Amino acid sequence: MLALLITAKNEENTVGRVLEAFRESAESHFRKLEAIVVDDGSDDATTEVARRAGASHVLQSGGLGLAQSFQLGVDAALGVGAATIVHTDADGQYDPSDIHVLLRELDSGADLAIGNRLWQRPPHMPPSRYLANVALSKVVSVISRVAVPDSQSGYRAFSAQLAESVRISSKFTYTQEQIIRAAGMGFRITHPPISFEERRFGASRLVVSPADYGYRVVRDLMKI
Repeated sequence: MLALLITAKNEENTVGRVLEAFRESAESHFRKLEAIVVDDGSDDATTEVARRAGASHVLQSGGLGLAQSFQLGVDAALGVGAATIVHTDADGQYDPSDIHVLLRELDSGADLAIGNRLWQRPPHMPPSRYLANVALSKVVSVISRVAVPDSQSGYRAFSAQLAESVRISSKFTYTQEQIIRAAGMGFRITHPPISFEERRFGASRLVVSPADYGYRVVRDLMKI
C-alpha cells in the first residue's frame, strides 16, 4: 500500500487540486492508497478543503513546523501499514506525473528517491536561490558522504523500512536530515530529475531569503 503524504500551511487555493492530481497519478501505480494531509497550523480553510477533496486522514500539527509535521505524517503512514510513502508539498510546484519516476527508483532497489529539481536551473528560480540550493546540496554531500544534487527537494519517495529507521528531530526542515541519517545507515539513495513549476499562490514558508534559509539549515545540520 502507498501512503501519499502532503504537508500544507495556508494553501487552501492549491491543496485540493494537488491532492486530487497526485491521487489520480498514484492510483495507476498502486491499487490501495491512503492520502494523508498534515496541516501545519493554517489560519485559512486548508483543512476543510483537504477533507472535501477526499483525504483519508487530515492531521493538524499545531504549528510545530514543517519538519515535525512531516514526521507526524510519516508516523500516520506507518500506522496504516504503508509499504511506500511519497511526500510532496501542497503548493502545486511538483508534477504529479513524476510520482512514477520516483516509484520506479524504489522498484529498482532504492530506499529513498529524491526528485532532483536542479539538474537544470528552473526558469522561475532566481539565480541567487539556485546557487544557494546547489551550495547547500554540496554541504550535505560532504556531511553524508554521498553525492546529493538537490538536498532541499520536497518531492521524495521512500520505503517503510527507511521511515521506521530514520526519525526527524529538526524543527525547521526535514529534507537534509533524512538524507544524512539514511546515508549513515547505509540506505540506497537516488536522485532522478523532475520538473519544478512556478508557485502560483502564496510564498514559501521556509525561504525568507537564501541567506536566512542557509543559516538556519546549517545551524540544524551542526546539531545533527
